[in-house]
Amino acid sequence: TLPYLVHAGAAVVHACEWNDNSVLALRHNLRKAGVGSDRCVIYHGDNRNEDTQCALADIADRISLGLLPSSVVGWPLAVNALKSNGGKLHVHENVHNLEITTWAEDTCKKFQNMFFEMRGINMNVHCEHIEKVKSYAPKISHIVADLVCSPVQF
Repeated sequence: TLPYLVHAGAAVVHACEWNDNSVLALRHNLRKAGVGSDRCVIYHGDNRNEDTQCALADIADRISLGLLPSSVVGWPLAVNALKSNGGKLHVHENVHNLEITTWAEDTCKKFQNMFFEMRGINMNVHCEHIEKVKSYAPKISHIVADLVCSPVQF
């Protein structure tokens, strides 16, 4: 959250967090960095509820799905929150090293299907980049797949 606000020039970040200590640390670090509360909206708790879904509908240009070992539970919220004209998804996951390419291809297809099933949008989703962040376990890497989502033009 802080790098987006401090270094990337994000106007507003919507931060979804269910860990109490992480929320306290985020609030502390926002104050220390001089970032006003008008630039960071924190949704504390399980953000799969209807109120959060409504508040975040069609609002984001870029979404970081950083929950490990798998961010799958956050994918529907991301599909709901990404603007209908598209944007980027940064999908974190722990993946077996031999399955990274296949996982990325399957993930793109799953997001395409979710955009259509949940929102009726034909969204082209392709993987722009895969970054190996670190080793998580033997032969398992924490990766981030940068997915570009753009509506299909007919």
